[in-house]
Amino acid sequence: MPFLVIAGVALVILSGVLVWLRGRQRAKARRLRGRSPTALADLRRICDEVRLTAGAGQYAEQVEATGVVLCAQPLRAELTGAPCVWYRYSVEREYETQETRRDRNGRQETHTVRHTATVAQEQRHTPFQLRDGAETVTIHPEGAEVHLSTTLDQRLGEGLTPPAAGHLAAMVARGAARTGERVLGYRWKEEILPVDAALYVAAEAADLGTEVILRGPKDGEFILSLKSEAEVLKGIEQGATWLGWGAAAALVAGLVAAVLGVVL
Repeated sequence: MPFLVIAGVALVILSGVLVWLRGRQRAKARRLRGRSPTALADLRRICDEVRLTAGAGQYAEQVEATGVVLCAQPLRAELTGAPCVWYRYSVEREYETQETRRDRNGRQETHTVRHTATVAQEQRHTPFQLRDGAETVTIHPEGAEVHLSTTLDQRLGEGLTPPAAGHLAAMVARGAARTGERVLGYRWKEEILPVDAALYVAAEAADLGTEVILRGPKDGEFILSLKSEAEVLKGIEQGATWLGWGAAAALVAGLVAAVLGVVL
């Protein structure tokens, strides 16, 4: 059967893609393991030494650092109002519709189908400082892989909003039920990078001439995480393991499908 052969080839290709992704994850873990956390005072000292020998603006190095999040003018999370330097939220409408289909014998059957539609979402961030002891360094978070803290994950009925999110009621109402839909509820979800939180950072330290900052490198990891370094590495390695198992399963299924397509 040509369909089985095509499906088999597609699964084998998928297996190759998963193997490639697994390799990238393992390489990422190796690079992070090859770094040692650097105190912010040491970063500043190294930057000063490079300025003396090579001039201002010449220092750039991929580093790991830890510290506490500071921000003089933090953002306010949209759904909870919590002070933070990064937030994202979404509101999803969960609803059901009745859909009529014909079975293989041509008879009509009515099924209840569940759907999800996003009616509101946003993500915002702002530059902030990382404090380690007496030293602080500014972080420009654009482009970072961010591991946030969930502040809200709640399902509410139609017309209801979280206490601090009443200003979004009109926006959510525009996504209200349409003819033929039965609304089950709305899922309100928010994640933040809070002020005063302990933070793990993998980034590029760079001298701008007047200050040293942490930012995303042109080629390399840029991670802002509320998890520890060990937890970040564990997550990467677990992801690589699952990709490996997925690649093996796709390869076996693809070969079986291709063989059956040729034989049958």
